[in-house]
Order: sequence, then structure tokens, then C-alpha cells
Amino acid sequence: MRKLLTVSLALVAAVTLGTASAQKKVITVGVFPDLDSVVKAALPGFYKLYPNVEVKINSLAYADHHTAPTTTPR
Repeated sequence: MRKLLTVSLALVAAVTLGTASAQKKVITVGVFPDLDSVVKAALPGFYKLYPNVEVKINSLAYADHHTAPTTTPR
């Protein structure tokens, strides 16, 4: 699970960043409750690979998780 999560975060970072730059980028990961602990556990390995990316974790209640992508402003 951690490997899959790390790979997923790496893909998000690669798509978001495009090319490497010195400026720190921020990505937000939306997760269900209890999954946030898995994401937090995977972050040290992710930060070793992508030190210029900051990950913010947005943990929402189960009922709110699927409505957030349609209601969150960009």
C-alpha cells in the first residue's frame, strides 16, 4: 500500500511539476479518514525523491470526500 501511494504521489508530482525547478511546489492529497496515517507514513520516502514538493493532506469525512472535488475552488 505504501509503495502504491508513493508511486501515486510521485506521478502527481511529475505531472504537476513538469520539469524540475528550484521553487518549492505544493500539492494537496485528499484522503478518507484513517488513510491519512498511511499517506503520512509514505511522505518521508516521497520527500527524499522530491525535496522541492510539499504535500498537504486534506482528510475529509467519508460523506464529504467525494463532493470535495466538485466543490473545491481551483
